[in-house]
Amino acid sequence: MKNCLTIAGSDCSGGAGIQADLKTFSALGCYGMSVITSVFAENTHALLSSMSVSQEVIADQLEAVFSDIRVDAVKIGVLPDTGAMRAVAAALFKYKPEIVVYGGRGADEQFRAWRVHQWNYPAVQPAHSEYPGGGNAAFLPY
Repeated sequence: MKNCLTIAGSDCSGGAGIQADLKTFSALGCYGMSVITSVFAENTHALLSSMSVSQEVIADQLEAVFSDIRVDAVKIGVLPDTGAMRAVAAALFKYKPEIVVYGGRGADEQFRAWRVHQWNYPAVQPAHSEYPGGGNAAFLPY
């Protein structure tokens, strides 16, 4: 069984973010783990509120997972701020997971994921990309 880590926001409605990623991992027969970067109070009609998780808590979550469990693949979603970007970049640099996939809807989310990629794998080109500016991309660094 492959171990997959999602680094993303939490969507209380279950239709996006870590909740959707964990459902996908399970459907594909993978063991899913998560690092929460932000919390969204939203439903199918509106975003009511949101809150970013601190850089320190994101870093601690990443250390807790990477230091204890083999991570075969990482999927990165919402990175709400530079602190989150730095925490994720540091963990990817330290642990060098084999597969890193970036996703997100907005151009801003896409650019943040692209930036983390540049910090960790500057010599590697994306397998598919339209950066900076939007569209999902998969980066396969090794």
